[in-house]
Amino acid sequence: MAFLSFKSYTATTLAVGDIAFVGYNAINGSNNQSTFSFIILRPGGIENQTTIYFTDEGWSTVNNALTNVEGTITWRASADMAQYTEVRITATGQSAVTVSASMGTVTSAGEFILSTAGDQVLAYTGTSAAPTFISGIHMNSETAGVGGQPASTTAAWDKVASANGPTGWAMSQNRSAIPPGLTNGINAIMGVLTPGVSGAEFDNGRVDCDKAKGSSLSEIRTKIHDPQNWLFKNDNANSYPLPINCSYLFALPVGLGAVVASSKANVVHVKWTTISEQNNDHFEVQASVDGKIFVALGTVNSKAVNGNSNEVLSYNFSADLAQNKALTSMALLSILGIPLLVIRRTKVKVKALTLFACLSLLFVSCNKNNDEFSSPDKKDLFIRVMSLDKDGRQHLSSVVLAVPDGTLKK
Repeated sequence: MAFLSFKSYTATTLAVGDIAFVGYNAINGSNNQSTFSFIILRPGGIENQTTIYFTDEGWSTVNNALTNVEGTITWRASADMAQYTEVRITATGQSAVTVSASMGTVTSAGEFILSTAGDQVLAYTGTSAAPTFISGIHMNSETAGVGGQPASTTAAWDKVASANGPTGWAMSQNRSAIPPGLTNGINAIMGVLTPGVSGAEFDNGRVDCDKAKGSSLSEIRTKIHDPQNWLFKNDNANSYPLPINCSYLFALPVGLGAVVASSKANVVHVKWTTISEQNNDHFEVQASVDGKIFVALGTVNSKAVNGNSNEVLSYNFSADLAQNKALTSMALLSILGIPLLVIRRTKVKVKALTLFACLSLLFVSCNKNNDEFSSPDKKDLFIRVMSLDKDGRQHLSSVVLAVPDGTLKK
C-alpha cells in the first residue's frame, strides 16, 4: 500500500505540432495587456510538469538564432492535461511585465509584449540557444523594401537578415522568418490573409470554431493553421475573449439517435439508432472507467447498403466486461487508486506497474468473495459509440453512463 501513496512525474517530450495557437491579441492600449492561447493536440494529452517556452523574439535566417532582445514566458503544466485542452496566457505591462495563465504556472524573463505593429509567438522546448520549435503564430507582414528587401510570404514569413540589404530585412522586434522545423499551414500559422500587402496585418485573431472542426487530428491541425478559418480584426480596445473553448472533433452525424447503455451481471448492453447514414462502414463501441481513457469493446458493421441509408436503422451490441482484459486492468488500477495516466511514464515504470497489475488481478481472481473487484457493473462505466466512414473518418457520439437495470444517465 505504501507503493500506492507515491506518484512521480515525468514531463512529456513534445514534438512539432503537439500544440497549436488558437487565439492572439496584441497589446491593449488601455491596460497594456496582450494575450494568446494554445491547445494541446498531442494524442493522450500531456503530463504534469511538461514545460513549454513562448517567446515574441523573431528568428534570423542569417544568424540562425533568436534575436534575444525581447521576452520569454516559461509555462509548466501543474497536472496531467487532456488532448484539446486550451490554455490562455496573459502578459501585462510594458517596462515591467507580469504574466498569468488560465492553467499551469508561468514565469517570464525580459519584455514579452505583442506589438500592434506586428509580432509573433514562437513555442519551443530545449533552450533559447538551441530551441526545438513545436509551433508558431506570426502576425506581421512586410512589403517589398528599398535595396531589394523581399515582401513577406506565407511560406517564409519575413526573410530576416542581420542588416539591411538584398538578403532580407534588418532584424526588428516585430519581424521573423519562419523557424526551422516549422511549416506554415501544417504546424504554424501566418495570421495574415494577404502577405506582402501594405496594411495586411491584424492585431487580433482567433480560430473560427465552426470552420476548425474535423474528423481526425490531421484534419483539425490543417484547419487550425489555415488563416481562412480564423476571425481577424484591428481592435485592441476590444480584444477577442480567450480561451475560445472550441469543440474541435465532429460529433456523430445528426442521423444518429441517442445511445442507451445498461449493465447487468458483468455484461454491458448498448443500443442506438441511425436516421440516415452516408458512406458509413462500421461502428466501434468504446468503454471507460473514468470517462477519459476509452478502450474498444467491439465493432458492429453498418446495416446500410453500401454505407448509405435514409431509413431508421437499429443497432444492438453486448459485451462481457470480464472478458475485456484492457478494461478490467483499467478498472482495477482505478479501484486501487493508481492514476490511469501513470501508464504513460517511463518504460521501467510501465513494466513495474504492469507486473503489479497482473499480480493484483491474479489475487482478485482467486478471491471469490471480493465482489467489489470482480463485479465491474458496480463501478461507473462510461460508454460512447464511434462511427467510421469508408474513407477512415471518425465521428464520436456523446458519452453516456451505463448503470444496472437499463437506467440511462448522461
